[in-house]
Amino acid sequence: MDQRLGWSCAALPAVSERLHHILHHVPESRWDVPACLAVGIASPATTINAALAAEGLSVDLTETALLAVPLYTVTASDRARTLEVCRSTYAVAA
Repeated sequence: MDQRLGWSCAALPAVSERLHHILHHVPESRWDVPACLAVGIASPATTINAALAAEGLSVDLTETALLAVPLYTVTASDRARTLEVCRSTYAVAA
């Protein structure tokens, strides 16, 4: 996205900050980006449907943009905030 945004993601060092920016600021820009649901994936063995069920979400993935976030790759210090950012998108699924 560096080419489209004109800045480097290095300015946003935490995964939660990058995720928040993509989910909450890019749709407000001049690009036509659909609303997106983000869900945290707890482990490599967790399926997207299992992650959705764990969060109590029932989503038709043919009609909803989804970003699966591998929480197991996020630093322990940023994991809770990253999950909070994911949960802030759940209104899209409602």
